[in-house]
Amino acid sequence: MKLYLCLFPAICFVASCAITGFEDRYKISESAVKRIVESPPYPEGLQHRKKETVDGVLKLDLDRTISLFLKNNDSYLTQLENIFVSEINARLAYHQYHPILNPLSFSFKRDNAVGKNETQDRSISSGITQKLPLPIGGNITLQSSLSNSQSADFHTELSDHSYSLSNSISLSLPLLKGSGFFFGYTDIAQSQRAFAYAKRDFADFKETTLINVVNNYYNLLQQKKQIENFKSNLESAKKLLARAQIEFDLGRKRKSEVFRAQVEVTNAENQLKNAEEDYKLAEDVFKIDIGLDISAVIELEPIKFEFKEIQIEQDEYINKVLTKSRAWQTTVETYEDVKRSVYTAYNSLLPDLNLTVTAKEDKGSRNISDDYSKTSDTLTSLLSLNYPLDRFPVRAAFHQQLLAFVRAQRDFEIAKDQLVRQAKARIIGVKRAEFNVQSNQRAVDDAEKNLLLVEIEFQEGVGNRTSLDVVTAQRDVLRAKNDLERSIVNFKISTLQLKQFITELDVTKEKWFVE
Repeated sequence: MKLYLCLFPAICFVASCAITGFEDRYKISESAVKRIVESPPYPEGLQHRKKETVDGVLKLDLDRTISLFLKNNDSYLTQLENIFVSEINARLAYHQYHPILNPLSFSFKRDNAVGKNETQDRSISSGITQKLPLPIGGNITLQSSLSNSQSADFHTELSDHSYSLSNSISLSLPLLKGSGFFFGYTDIAQSQRAFAYAKRDFADFKETTLINVVNNYYNLLQQKKQIENFKSNLESAKKLLARAQIEFDLGRKRKSEVFRAQVEVTNAENQLKNAEEDYKLAEDVFKIDIGLDISAVIELEPIKFEFKEIQIEQDEYINKVLTKSRAWQTTVETYEDVKRSVYTAYNSLLPDLNLTVTAKEDKGSRNISDDYSKTSDTLTSLLSLNYPLDRFPVRAAFHQQLLAFVRAQRDFEIAKDQLVRQAKARIIGVKRAEFNVQSNQRAVDDAEKNLLLVEIEFQEGVGNRTSLDVVTAQRDVLRAKNDLERSIVNFKISTLQLKQFITELDVTKEKWFVE
């Protein structure tokens, strides 16, 4: 008792030491985690993002940019991991129909009787249980166990051993609710559908994000070009200011013309500075997306998209949408899922009627190595019926699934019209982009003609032309050219999206973005 009283304070002290310093005690070092991540026992599906090391200026073209994006973009790698998780779930659904050995179970029992006739009884047993679900519902169970019993008398030193071996097989089948292959494979069907949906979502995500990469790449190039345009604008404004000052000194211009030219120089400087700051921010976002260090210096290779008119047959395109598009396939299969759910809910209204048949064989022996002789064979059959009197829970679950099916019916009827509408919207978007290219081309021609006329009139002093008129005409030309290039890119993006909607965009092909 005194020993226990001495141990109690020691135990309390150790416990209090464990409570204090929790943050340091349970902190995992980076090196410990690194060893696990770098050489895990199951490395499949792991996606590591590694920043590219850059020495000097890294020259990037669009192909290299897309390659870096697919290796390092966080959102893309996360989608890849989600696909792997969906695949694992689908494989687990099949795996439950494979033989699975449960852990071995051991038990040991020891009894001591202290008295005039002191004895000791000991027993030990071990067993293996194998339970396997059946595709038609129910399961089959195999069991085998071996046990040993020993009685010992300490006075006579006599012991009595006995061994028993028991084997059994049990079959349990539902006869009404949950009976048949349809319900036996429900979990497999659900996991396979989820995997199919995940693959389609991933394909759409990949194509959409790669189209965005193309768009962002060009936007960065356009911002760079705008900076060059603003620099040219500033140089032109400075030249016009110098010319206005000379003409004012010669008495040909008023002082207001000089002030106006100075304002134009200030505006051009502000525009250039703002454009340079915006470009730096956009470039940082771009480098993060493709896995480059934010301090890396990059130089983008220019790209030029050629404008080529395309012919689109609306009826043919809509037919492809309703036969090949991933959106339509998912719509059809989702409707099938709801039908399967309402059928399962209707089946749950049936009572539980289960048949269980068990065959068991028992053997015994005095020695573990001797042949075992049968002691008994039993065959039992059990027919159980479970029909709860309170039917409200199952009826409520069925009504919920029935309402979900009715809503799914309406959604399915509307979905086809919605897809047709979206197909028409994409066709209209391509045609609109095509028209914008043509109109912007005419705008460039008109702006260049107007600039030439304004410059001639300004130099010859015709029509009271000022330096501001020349600067404005130059800006109109630059703006028209930028609008033309932007409209060509928009046209290209629209055509890529048009192909994506009918699953005809192959992003694995080389130079797929210029087709």
